[in-house]
Amino acid sequence: MEYCMTDYDYSILEHYGYEQYQKVANDLIAYMSECEIKDLNEYYFPHIPQRVYLKSCIARSYQYFECHYEFNEDMRLVGGLYSGKSNIDYVWHAWVEFIDNDREIVFDGVLQRFYDKHKYYGKFQCIPINEYHEDALEEFEYEEIAEEIETKCNKVKHEMALNGYYDKPIEEIREYALTKV
Repeated sequence: MEYCMTDYDYSILEHYGYEQYQKVANDLIAYMSECEIKDLNEYYFPHIPQRVYLKSCIARSYQYFECHYEFNEDMRLVGGLYSGKSNIDYVWHAWVEFIDNDREIVFDGVLQRFYDKHKYYGKFQCIPINEYHEDALEEFEYEEIAEEIETKCNKVKHEMALNGYYDKPIEEIREYALTKV
């Protein structure tokens, strides 16, 4: 599926340019295709085409969580770190997790797709740091959640760099990161 441009993307285009932006989007979709779960139609937004929202992980994951948490009591918004395709550096990221028919699922707000949680964590080397359940929507505004995710993730990333954790196995990195939250 080719990437579909949205108005939301134009500020990023100034930095990347349309062709590079489209290439990044399509490369990410292809990279994650083996992890994708395609039989979750009841969890898709109705009447909205699948699009890619680069640099919008918190906003798009929060939006999805806000619209769907009442359909699945296990649903939670997760903020954490991931190393992406490059495995060079960890960056903060947000996604949604839930269980459906005994399967652990991740909804990636950037890619607007569903993935097997264990494969997703393996591909992106995810380190979950924050979890928000439905009560967080009543307690916090979006901006507070976004700021908390960024702040905690940046703190953990800084600690990891100071203590030389970038070259260690992912299990050791995850264990260390969780002690720094």
